[in-house]
Amino acid sequence: MSDETKRIDAFCDAVLSRKLYSNRKNLLNWMTYFFRYSSPQGKAVLDIGGGPGLTSLYAATLGARSVCNLEPDLRTKPIFEELASVLGFDNARFDPRTFQDFDPGDEKFDLICSHNSVNHLDEDAVVGLPHDPEGLRRYQLMFTKLTDMAAPGAQLIIADCTNCNLFASLGLRNPACPSIAWEKHQPPKVWAAMLQDAGWTEPRIRYTAFNSLGALGRLLMNNPLVNYMTTSHFCLVMRKA
Repeated sequence: MSDETKRIDAFCDAVLSRKLYSNRKNLLNWMTYFFRYSSPQGKAVLDIGGGPGLTSLYAATLGARSVCNLEPDLRTKPIFEELASVLGFDNARFDPRTFQDFDPGDEKFDLICSHNSVNHLDEDAVVGLPHDPEGLRRYQLMFTKLTDMAAPGAQLIIADCTNCNLFASLGLRNPACPSIAWEKHQPPKVWAAMLQDAGWTEPRIRYTAFNSLGALGRLLMNNPLVNYMTTSHFCLVMRKA
């Protein structure tokens, strides 16, 4: 058994023993999908809105040089610190600031992650995108900041829901994600266009399948039509120009 396999096993055991994910298969399906085109190995990673740090700590599991879990909800800090301690990751830290307040100093990140958090950066501004000038201005300021803290050639991964959903269009509750406030989300092409204006390039958009369906689900559901009729969840990867 390789050292990486041992670290992955330890990560899964720590997460599942604390009931932070449904099961090992779904956990690994998601993490493998999320990092498919963006290996964190040897990189400085910033996880924006990382919550208790599952994405951050999996990046550390895969050999990230350093990890910053940026999360203003202090209720998640004890969970993150306990997991980091159990897994022995002294290169992973919890930062309780908002993205707007975060100042990395001279630190530059090779990989920046936003797992279901890009819309929460400014929930008032996101509703009017892409046509509201004030909303655009506020997000462009944040995306310019994002570019400034990224190392040359850095990658960005954004996973979130789009507001293009069949149930939302019909005014119905989506049984797969009943708590989503659809008006506070935007399609991946809107984010990609705004990020391109801020200096990011090579957008790659994937549509998320149900974790339990594995590779077959990704094959069948990685298209806009099926995505529109189900969860409307996507994963966008870009690179700093």
